[in-house]
Amino acid sequence: MFSPSDFRELFQPNYCERRIWLNANCPELAVKDTDFIEMVQEKGLAIEKTHVQTVGPIQEPEYEEGDMPAGYEDTLRLIKSKVPIIYQGVLISKDGQFGAIPDLIILNSKTNEYRIQEIKLATNINNHQEIELGVGLSKFVAEEILGYPTITEIVTGDGNLISPFDAPDKSQVVTVANKIIGLETLEKEPVEPVGWSKCKDCQYSDYCYGKAWENRSICTISGIEKGMVWALWENGVDNWDQIIKLGVDKLYGIQFQRGSQIQKIGPTRGGKIFRQTKCLVEGSFDKKAEIILPAGYQKGDRPIVIFDIENTVFDELEFDVDVYMWGLTTILPDGTNEQNTIIAPPGNQGDAEGWTQFLETMGRIFKEYGDLPVIHFSSHEVTKINNYIAMFGDKDGVGERVKKNMWDLYRCILDTVILPVPSYGLKQIEKFVGFERSQEEYGGSWSMVKYNEYAESPDIETADKILNEIKTYNAEDLLATYAVYRWLEENIC
Repeated sequence: MFSPSDFRELFQPNYCERRIWLNANCPELAVKDTDFIEMVQEKGLAIEKTHVQTVGPIQEPEYEEGDMPAGYEDTLRLIKSKVPIIYQGVLISKDGQFGAIPDLIILNSKTNEYRIQEIKLATNINNHQEIELGVGLSKFVAEEILGYPTITEIVTGDGNLISPFDAPDKSQVVTVANKIIGLETLEKEPVEPVGWSKCKDCQYSDYCYGKAWENRSICTISGIEKGMVWALWENGVDNWDQIIKLGVDKLYGIQFQRGSQIQKIGPTRGGKIFRQTKCLVEGSFDKKAEIILPAGYQKGDRPIVIFDIENTVFDELEFDVDVYMWGLTTILPDGTNEQNTIIAPPGNQGDAEGWTQFLETMGRIFKEYGDLPVIHFSSHEVTKINNYIAMFGDKDGVGERVKKNMWDLYRCILDTVILPVPSYGLKQIEKFVGFERSQEEYGGSWSMVKYNEYAESPDIETADKILNEIKTYNAEDLLATYAVYRWLEENIC
């Protein structure tokens, strides 16, 4: 029986038809981030529980777990009895192919008609086609059962009510559902280009992207687009070596589809792809331009500050704070470093307190060392500083001074060098330059889980233990950034 949750695997974390087939036929290949999934589920249930407590007395159908037909029969009993609010009622289409368990089925006492209300962790439904389709499924099944057009509503993760919600109609829902069912029953795994950004957060990344990397697939070349991949495949070009064999001039002339247009890869894109491929094949780097170090600095000049933050990537997780960790390492002329990791305390005031501590820390660093460069990786830190200045102000102008001294290592790398890496993210580049971490588990999702555990710790001893793990992760992020900076000094300057 097809249910609303079946839409998710097609669209999250990115649209992928291969994942549908793998789920149905090779689920053992999945590597799931269980801790992160459980945290998200707990946050979702907490939001659901909070909202349900505000709607009034509820009744649930009684049935053994998993016995959908029994749940459906008891839901029908509640509907016929005009129960005002049915929680987790079971709905099944007349043909038995579709089933749904909407969060709430609410009776309008004036019209004597029920409406469907779904409670979601997401705060922006526009980014979640699977939610729209799931609500559409609940709507058309409900209308079959109730016999009248049914209003649907969504309560978002930030408490906003979308009513009525314009759900997809039955034909749209059934079309996508049939596509998913068709993918599940294919005899062979469907062919679909992989990509670092597309695949990195997927549970099948190790299998799909890992296999592509081992096979030196053209999909793993940084800068190559999905349309280019299909076009190159049609021309018999599958791997890095075949790109080199094709030659740069022929690569320029390959036509590919981009949206509704047909374009040539051309010299600009083709030149970048060819040089990137050459680096991958040779396992070497290629200098593009002279490096421009921070203003007034030459190779080996110190002190510098390395700066990195950790924040809640998903607003829906409701940590009360956005940036929960402000990491700073000051590298001194003698090669030693001074570590400052600021952990925002949990609670409504955590954001303001974390920001205040960051400004105080940077103020002390500026006072002691002057206007030293603040090295960071990508524009993310600049965006967050702007946000925090707007929210909480800028005592003594320290935030603006930080911005003035910031130097983007990521931008420098893109402008000056080509590396034999699948992605130009820090975690990939640090491996190329030889940086090794002490922790087996690390990453953005891991740190969010750990911060959540820290915020919910039952005692100080547990909280301190988790805090040390988080600090170690951030310290190694900073040292990895510094290792890349030193590599650039030694190899590109």
